Amino acid sequence: MATPLSSACNRTRFDSGLEQVAKPCSSTTLEVPSSRRRSESWLSWQEDAEVAAVTALKPPDITVTVQSVGHHPDPRQRKHYISLCNAGLLSRTCCQFPGICLVVLLVLLVVAALISQAAFYRVTAVLTIYVLIWTTNMAIFSAVGGYKMRAWAQTDWSGRLRTLLSEQNGLSTDSQSIDDSIMHIVILPNYKEDEEMLLETLMYLSTSPSASECMRIVLGMEEREGPEGQEKAKRLIEQTKHLFVDMLATFHPPKRPGEIAGKSSNTQWAYQELLGHWASDLGKYDPKRVFLSVGDADTLWHPQYFDALAFSALSMNSEESSWRIWQPPMLLTRNLFAVPGVTRLSGIGTLLFELAGLANQYLGTHFSFSSYSLTLALASHNKVAGWDTDVIAEDHHMFCKCFFGSLWEEAEQGRSKLHPKLQLCPIYLPAQGYLVESSEGWLASCIARFQQARRHAQGVSELGYVLLQYLNLLCAGHGLKLSLRGHYQVWAIMMKMITVHIVNAVQAFSLIIAGFITAPVAAAATLGAVRSLIRGDSIFALVPAALGAAGVDAESPVAVAKWALLAAFGPLAPVSMLTGYTVYIVVLDVVEGRYWRPLGIDTNSEDSNGTTAVAGDSPSTEVAEGQAECLSLMQRIILCLSLQADMMFLAEPTVFLYGMLPEILAAWSILRKGMQFEYIVAAKPDSK
Repeated sequence: MATPLSSACNRTRFDSGLEQVAKPCSSTTLEVPSSRRRSESWLSWQEDAEVAAVTALKPPDITVTVQSVGHHPDPRQRKHYISLCNAGLLSRTCCQFPGICLVVLLVLLVVAALISQAAFYRVTAVLTIYVLIWTTNMAIFSAVGGYKMRAWAQTDWSGRLRTLLSEQNGLSTDSQSIDDSIMHIVILPNYKEDEEMLLETLMYLSTSPSASECMRIVLGMEEREGPEGQEKAKRLIEQTKHLFVDMLATFHPPKRPGEIAGKSSNTQWAYQELLGHWASDLGKYDPKRVFLSVGDADTLWHPQYFDALAFSALSMNSEESSWRIWQPPMLLTRNLFAVPGVTRLSGIGTLLFELAGLANQYLGTHFSFSSYSLTLALASHNKVAGWDTDVIAEDHHMFCKCFFGSLWEEAEQGRSKLHPKLQLCPIYLPAQGYLVESSEGWLASCIARFQQARRHAQGVSELGYVLLQYLNLLCAGHGLKLSLRGHYQVWAIMMKMITVHIVNAVQAFSLIIAGFITAPVAAAATLGAVRSLIRGDSIFALVPAALGAAGVDAESPVAVAKWALLAAFGPLAPVSMLTGYTVYIVVLDVVEGRYWRPLGIDTNSEDSNGTTAVAGDSPSTEVAEGQAECLSLMQRIILCLSLQADMMFLAEPTVFLYGMLPEILAAWSILRKGMQFEYIVAAKPDSK
């Protein structure tokens, strides 16, 4: 039976109202406006003759082929190519550094618990206070991020962009054409993804006001998917090619030397292919006005995201925009209420972490995550040269590589002081995605989410990569040249990674040990409190009575530490209440369509014509114009209580299952195998 909550928060389905837009057009020949001006050469690794040959051989229409048209140099041959996979003691040591740290800390906790419980409780209390401060920051600044999403979603970014372009070019707003000035290239690396889901992603990309003027799509397929993948790419292009300026399907070959199969290597192959495929067009644009956006196969960008991205970049000077990465908040809410509770709570944790990280970059920068954008000038910089092919966490790694790329550039230029130039710029227009969900049931979904968490935990290796880059800078004699702000930002990046991957895992492990140690004490304390109540003692005497029954001195530091843990993680802690409120507001805004498209309001309601509304149908005119369809009071209450119950009862199990265990396994894997890892694609719900 459908409940008010399930009716209000049903999973988003393919927008059948967009099917009329998806009819293929008869012509695929695209003309390049002659008004575009050629910029200076930026394809530093390609000869002009190669570009000309590629251009002459490539037919003008869209084709799907496995043959490579781009130039694919081995990144390991680049000067100053720094990788954890490189030979040498320094690379191996930095690669294993995160695993060594985590394993050593876990062993020390066990030893402390066996030798001195007082010392163990003090360490646990310190870790808990640190995590509490970290979660408090997330609770506060995720609320700030949620407020900014509301404000950005109510802004006409397309209109602001056209006004800015008209001011820069001295033209009227009506006569200003976006395609004369900028180009968007969206790369969608994927492997064995559902065709309907990919089609839905393309349909949503086409809702961008500038899609038909300046957007090109690259379907980054994997050759190991076989003929099925080629046919799938061909069908997708035939259905949607008229919605964009151009489309391209690339096929990443398997088992290339030095590569790890995954999103990063696939993206790099697609990047090199598009450079060859669109070489003649790209040469007519300023690379600082060509934007590369990388996303997952299920990412639904906000329709105004690309115009807001261009507006943000064009509002900066060319030097600033060349060293920027733009990031939308990632909301994994498309199937939020169709997945197991622990999976749902992990998605809520991602929501809080990403919103807070984007909103609070005062003490340290945030990282790019999942779906992000950068200029072609940055991607083609000789210190970046696209995506590395021997990593798993492609998003974090790309950010860190660009961060140090700016420092290496200044070092080569002989600057007396090295200042990091890379910044992460938030675009507060959310992108939605799916949580992991298996069609085989609840348990299979939990296992699939664990496999994804295991892959995400492999990102702890990026801590070793940052350390390796930093030590290389120091060994090259640039330590004194690096500014204090540069040293601070490097350490801030490492501390954030240490907090996410190591401190949280160690703190969760300490709570497990504390639970085993204090179980008898807790039982005795409970009996003592019950006896005190039976005797009619004052409520203020309950805690001393409970501690006395457990044989613990209420004034001792050990007791203080124990009860501090209970107070910090109790269900009514202020931090939990603030976090719960923030999550409720953001999810409510998604459900009610305040950001862009609702998840589904009432599957049984009728409109003025007597037609039954179905979740997933085309959004109403009111929603499209930014007027939210509100839930009833009862639906809001149920939504709030459901989210709060998840956070109260599933927080610790979620941390243990999808936080601590994957991190321990990742650390052990890095110690044993280094960077070798089998990339497992996360299961997505069937969109049919």
